[in-house]
Amino acid sequence: MLDRFPRWRHGVDAALHWLERYDTGFILSFRFIYGVRNFSSFALGVSAVRWNRFLRLNFVAAGLWAASFVGVGYFLGHAFRAVLGDLARSFSLAMLVVFVLVGGGLWLLSNNLISIYPVDARGLLLLQPDASVHLGTKDKTYYIPWMQASYIMVANKKALPYLPDGADIDTLSYDQLTTWARTIKHKTGKRLLGFPAGPQGLMHRFLEGFLYPSFTGGVVVPFRSEAAEAMWVQFAELWHGVNPNSTSFDFMQQPLLSGEVWIAFDHVARVLSALREKPEDFVVFPAPAGPRGRGYMPVLAGLAMLKKAPHKEGAAALIDYLSQAQTQIAITRAVGFVPVVKAELPEDLEPGLKMAATALGKMQSAQDALPALPPTGLGHRADEFDRVLMDTFQFIVLRGQNPRMVLDREADVLTRLMTETGASCWQPDLPSAGACQVQ
Repeated sequence: MLDRFPRWRHGVDAALHWLERYDTGFILSFRFIYGVRNFSSFALGVSAVRWNRFLRLNFVAAGLWAASFVGVGYFLGHAFRAVLGDLARSFSLAMLVVFVLVGGGLWLLSNNLISIYPVDARGLLLLQPDASVHLGTKDKTYYIPWMQASYIMVANKKALPYLPDGADIDTLSYDQLTTWARTIKHKTGKRLLGFPAGPQGLMHRFLEGFLYPSFTGGVVVPFRSEAAEAMWVQFAELWHGVNPNSTSFDFMQQPLLSGEVWIAFDHVARVLSALREKPEDFVVFPAPAGPRGRGYMPVLAGLAMLKKAPHKEGAAALIDYLSQAQTQIAITRAVGFVPVVKAELPEDLEPGLKMAATALGKMQSAQDALPALPPTGLGHRADEFDRVLMDTFQFIVLRGQNPRMVLDREADVLTRLMTETGASCWQPDLPSAGACQVQ
């Protein structure tokens, strides 16, 4: 089973390690351990723990889990109500739907959502909103953007002396990134570039939203193209400068803080603690560009309202409140997502947040910027799309298999997935009349 799903191995090994050392404590607490709980049931099934002992302990553990979350929800609910008063009551009654969208794509269910005009969107600062964000019809708005973020590059200042001659860190190419990592390896003897390729990492988003668009101008249609083959050959070369522990990295903030890596790619929220803790040690910059542009995947969260919401006025008031500049600045301070409204970042914003916001702005406004949406229209089978990209990465880059053979094999899997789901092409692939097809 682990040979078939190699991404499980790290999580299962970690779970078995803790189970061997603290069997009773682990069974009682594994639900609370992020990054391990997803694999714990599998690990317990292959362990030597007797079933009747596990049954008793798991019954207690389930009770602790349920009681803790009910208790936290109860107290946070009262705190929320105390802070927002009537708005909180309107929120609960109006059944406000919060849609978190990766890449800003939204298939509008106009038969279930109502227009939320005249809620003021206050001048959205979204890159190419006509291409990547569908807010509704010409005279009605069904969806209001709320927060935005993306993925960024972070480098320890120790890496800067090894930049290639003439390279501008804000306009790097993948060729320059490869040279940079290779030079660091040659001068220090260490592979200090890092990617979140662990079991819970977001490596698939890098492949889907950054690497493929930058080299091929699309994802599905050019999946096995000659441009894709050349891309994988180059990325395998770049991997010679990547820290081999990247396959166990889920979040890049800790490897950056420990010095295990000097250069890293990850979602802004997954490196924010490093930027907050030691802002003087790091620089933040956009993702590299390839032959077809600077592919990047924006992340957008938004708000909408159900047709059957009993208190639409209260819901509209809450949307209006969440859309105000001062509210969005507060969100920026808390989680690192930046405003979607016209709002000047305050002078006292902490340095790490400022660096991240500045890098996001440079990436979105770059002349060669190429926005890429996440997989769209695949429903519950979206994970299968991610698996195709990750399997291709593992076979070619980690196992050294022939790129052409791997691409042809995985293209068959991808074609079958797209045909069975009927999903149309999404940006940056051109729109399709039917199911998106690999050329």
